[in-house]
Amino acid sequence: MNRKTILLIVIASLLVSVNKAQTQGKMIEKQITIRDNQAQINYIQKGQGDTTLLFLHGWCINKTYWSNQIDYFSQNYSVVAIDLPGFGESKAERTNWTVEEYANDVTAFIETMNLKNVVIIGHSMAGEIMLQSALTNNPKIV
Repeated sequence: MNRKTILLIVIASLLVSVNKAQTQGKMIEKQITIRDNQAQINYIQKGQGDTTLLFLHGWCINKTYWSNQIDYFSQNYSVVAIDLPGFGESKAERTNWTVEEYANDVTAFIETMNLKNVVIIGHSMAGEIMLQSALTNNPKIV
């Protein structure tokens, strides 16, 4: 093959790859203020469905930890990953940084976003936050 043919094949392959990536949908990154302006939560949302998968990261990481899971599960579910306050792009005005306070943030996020049928998935320290959130008996958390 000559160089021109190879170049055309490479360009065609790249165009197909770009088009495929665009049709899979983009992750939407947003911010929301919760708890009477006490916390600002940065989050990624992707996909649609009757069930929401809410991903919580562990210590010293952020929502991007879940990128592969977001891409995979957003094909069938509404998927949200948040930066917990004090991590990534999220902030909070507080002096108390307990598991209970983080759980209150998660519960407030669910309420403010009006999420439904929420399955919380937590990694590392977020496992405790997830359990504390479940103890609130919030009917939106399944």
